[in-house]
Amino acid sequence: MYGVQRSTLVVGLEERVFQKVASLLSAAKFYADCGETATAALESIAFLPFDAIVVGYPLPDMPMTQFLSAVRKKDSPCRQAALVLLAPKGMLAEAEDFVGKGANRALAVEDFPEQLPHVLFRLLEVPPRFAMRATSRLKVQLSWGTSQTICQTENISAHGMLIKTDHTYPI
Repeated sequence: MYGVQRSTLVVGLEERVFQKVASLLSAAKFYADCGETATAALESIAFLPFDAIVVGYPLPDMPMTQFLSAVRKKDSPCRQAALVLLAPKGMLAEAEDFVGKGANRALAVEDFPEQLPHVLFRLLEVPPRFAMRATSRLKVQLSWGTSQTICQTENISAHGMLIKTDHTYPI
């Protein structure tokens, strides 16, 4: 799973800014696709999973809350994507209000060349997850004893798997 080229959707940026972003991402082994408007981007997001989404703030055709809600909705293929907002310095504080409300980070457009690849790598440190649902039987060993439980895998990655079970266990 390592060495995989990451896919990035870039939304709502001027063409010259997109070209800079695409060049930086390409050098960092990211593939960049462009969604000129939020509406066009949501059409792509409806059926294509992207590892990261870079969004110009403010969006020209849609409120940011509406866009973030659509990206983060339960059945969205991009629900877990890293999402970075690029805003003019004068609007950076306003864009930062969306961090934790659908966006992961906000950067100033003027500063992004130095920061964007590092921010994306940090946000994507967790290896890609692949949906895989399978019933499994686990042997759980705790300090007070061992038990067996039936569970369902939700996804897997190079570092492990997420399982769903009816039992709760201490961390």
